[in-house]
Formats: sequence, structure tokens, C-alpha cells
Amino acid sequence: MIRLLALASLLLGSVCAAGTPLAPFSASYVVQRNGKDLGSMRMTLAAAGEGRWQFESHTRGTSGMASLLKVSIQEQSTLRYEQGSYVSEAYRYQQDMLGRHRSRDFQRGADGSIAERDNDKSWRYTASGPVLDRHAVVLAIAEALRDGAVLQGEIALPVVSKGKVESWRFRVAGEESVDTALGALRAVRVERIREDSKRTTVSWHAPQHAYLPVKVEQVEPDGERLVSVLSRMQ
Repeated sequence: MIRLLALASLLLGSVCAAGTPLAPFSASYVVQRNGKDLGSMRMTLAAAGEGRWQFESHTRGTSGMASLLKVSIQEQSTLRYEQGSYVSEAYRYQQDMLGRHRSRDFQRGADGSIAERDNDKSWRYTASGPVLDRHAVVLAIAEALRDGAVLQGEIALPVVSKGKVESWRFRVAGEESVDTALGALRAVRVERIREDSKRTTVSWHAPQHAYLPVKVEQVEPDGERLVSVLSRMQ
């Protein structure tokens, strides 16, 4: 159930044209562990004025041990939309459950400086060019697919992570049909490329929903499988 937090970053938006930000949305998902319901996830994107956007998610444990442990995970990205892309200005993560609490955040200054914290660890450094937080990666993947990387190739994104900016790489692996509460949807399969980990993460991005995911699947090295699937969209 702790690993349920790994899925909270990947969800869905509304149809929009290339070169424009996504339309505001609210979407709900069912989260499963090894085929059994584990929790629910709700994500929203809202305009915050002056070219800024708030991207938020809240995951709750509603079944099994996740419910007993009162799992709650909240993420918030403050973004700026410029030159056809989202850029992260601030990020906040809070995980709460019985016996375990975790938080991380970062702020980026106008001069490119980044102040980052992960529980009791902190870093200060400078990054040149735009960066993303891990929560907002889903929006950047959607933009890349929408702009033409639909059936082949790779996507590389600059992501703030523990004192440095990492290049997160994704392989675009063709189209598949995905069953959701809204019916079967045609979707592009995207695989996270990890060089030093046996964990696998795959997401499916539906063109009719602005190329944002309608399903995400993560398999841990021990075989545990976590899946989130679209249940409702408003």
C-alpha cells in the first residue's frame, strides 16, 4: 500500500490543441494492487492567473490495509505555461498514514536557483533552462505526444530529483486498446526507461483525452503490480 504513492503522479486531462495549455479538468481513478481495489485517486488542473496553473492530486486508501492505515497522499504543482510547455515553479508532496509520514517540496527562484527538501534532507543548487517536478511529468508527456512523438521514438524530460536535475526518458511503443469505465479507448503505450532498476512503469495515453493517461501500471522488482484506471471524468 505504501507503493500506491508511486502512481499518484500519472493521470488525465481534456482535449486541447497543440501549443495551448490543457483545459481545466477533474478526473477520478480506481487504484488496484495485484488485481484488488486499493484506493481512489482524484486529480485536478486549474488556471491560477497570469499564465500559472495549479495541478493537484489526492490519493486515498479506501480498501484493505490501505484503508486501515488511513493512507493519504497529496501532491501540488505550481506551473507556468510558456512557449508551449509547462514549467515547474514549486512542488509539494505530503504522505500520511498510521506510523509513517513523508514530505518533500521545492521552490525555484527567478534566477534559476532551486531550494529542495526531502524529509530531513535539503539541497540548494542552480539549474539552467526549464525544469519539471515528478508530478507534472504527465503534462509534459502529453505535450510531446500531441506535438508528434506518437508512434515511435523517445521523450526526455528534465526532472528535479534529490539535489539535481535528472533526464527522465520514456519510450513510445505504439498503440493499444485499453478498457476503462468509459469503455475501450485507443491509447499510445509509453514505457519509462530505467537503466539501473528492475521496476517497470507503463502508461497508456488516449488521443481523445489530449494524450494524457487513462491507465498506468507499475510492477515492482518483487512482482507487486499497481494499476490505476480512469473511472470518471468531469
